[in-house]
Amino acid sequence: EIDTDGGVGPSAADIKAIQGDATLSKEMLQWTELGTFYLEYNLQKKPFDNVKVRQAISYATDRQGLVDKVLAGQGQVAPSLIPPGMPGHVDNNTYTYDANKAKQLLSDAGFPGGKGLPQNIQASYNNLGTWPQVMQFIQANLQAVGISIQLDPRESKTYFNEMRQDASPMFRAGWSSDYPDPDDWFRILFQSQSSQNYGHYNNAQYDQLVKQAATEPDQTKRLALYKQADDILETDQPVTTWYWSKRIRLVKPTVKGMVTTGQDGGLPGKFFLKDITIG
Repeated sequence: EIDTDGGVGPSAADIKAIQGDATLSKEMLQWTELGTFYLEYNLQKKPFDNVKVRQAISYATDRQGLVDKVLAGQGQVAPSLIPPGMPGHVDNNTYTYDANKAKQLLSDAGFPGGKGLPQNIQASYNNLGTWPQVMQFIQANLQAVGISIQLDPRESKTYFNEMRQDASPMFRAGWSSDYPDPDDWFRILFQSQSSQNYGHYNNAQYDQLVKQAATEPDQTKRLALYKQADDILETDQPVTTWYWSKRIRLVKPTVKGMVTTGQDGGLPGKFFLKDITIG
């Protein structure tokens, strides 16, 4: 009875029903936001001071299964940090789902079959929405390669402040672009002195590249510097990226000219409302 669902959108539980409905399936609008969700590590806490353990988890993570089975398609597999559609996006596909590769890296790290790793490693998340289901899925992925984690749900209102003060060994995190530039990601999230660097990632070469890129006036040179920084993150894996956030709304076919962008948030087409017509 309404032209478009401009509210919260359908829940993950509703998506399959919508997709199976002859009418509603044709009215489903999807677009990817400039936002990424991921598993972050506190590099000051064992065993995450070991890069091979972090790499192993990235290989052990079934991102496509997470998007399909838990999110009902409300996401796009994210093999890299910065979402498509903005400067600095890189099509990295190093850490595809490979449980055998994960087991090999754990063995190389000195933990064959997970032996020697701490039992029930604390994995925190804000207890809201689908995050319990997401974390349960990740828990099963890691258990399959010999990594035992203990899920630690936290009060959503205080969660990120708690992670800022004393981040758990591993914890759910994410970022949505404040402005469409790599500086908003590479500097704010992972520069060693940044207040948003909850996992205490520290790489001097990375810091220098990000600092240099921030003052480089030539955009081509800037992006080349950020590509080098991204390559370092790809190796160091301070986070395991999961998916780029995707919005789904229902829009009647009578709504014409709706253009979405990665920064629309909950209101599709909000930057081009003047171009929308109804009828």
